[in-house]
Amino acid sequence: MARLNDPRAVAREYSSEAGLQARRSLYETVDGPDVKQELFRAVLGRAPEHVLEVGPGTGELAAKLITAGITDYQVIDISPRMVELARERGITAQVADIQALPFADRAFDCVIAAWMLYHVPDLHRGLAEVARVLRPGGCLIATTNSERHLSELWALADQERWELPFTAENGAGALRRHFAAVEAMAVEAWVTVADAEAVRSYISRSPSRSHLASRVGDLPGPLRTGARACIFIANKA
Repeated sequence: MARLNDPRAVAREYSSEAGLQARRSLYETVDGPDVKQELFRAVLGRAPEHVLEVGPGTGELAAKLITAGITDYQVIDISPRMVELARERGITAQVADIQALPFADRAFDCVIAAWMLYHVPDLHRGLAEVARVLRPGGCLIATTNSERHLSELWALADQERWELPFTAENGAGALRRHFAAVEAMAVEAWVTVADAEAVRSYISRSPSRSHLASRVGDLPGPLRTGARACIFIANKA
């Protein structure tokens, strides 16, 4: 089983957008707060002028924030394909690693890391780099999932809890080693999954747990499962 912070596994997974888009399709029917919208509001609420996003995926959030008025916005990703997709949206993007950011000290007001810190091989090296490129008073805004994210779905495959280096439960502790103050906002919504085949399809596209898809049996009807996430705001002194 590949670890989510195995560089080779991450490189394979994000060599194309197919797996990411397949997993996102699970969230087409959601009841409750939209964590992506809450993240968008959290960033705009800080009114940053100079923003770096690490691991932007296809660049959806970046494009939205640039449209909202943040003009100095840069992204980095270790995946050439994700960088290519960001550039297609007109975003300033380059291939780089959070563990060795190619920017000067105090270059940004805000760094965004959305659902990516659990992919970093050396989390504390990455967080130290983020702190280095933030100006005094700047912030890291990071989102991640709870260990109980989609637990009702994963229970069908006999695995309920995530074991990740950066989750809603352990993220604050990691951040406090590098930042003066850390705020956390839990966000929970409910996802309706149509049937067992949709569950198997989602699990089969999991970078680290695709082998569990065959464990899922039949369902009597749609499944409701909790999409449990957290937004952290870590402030530099």
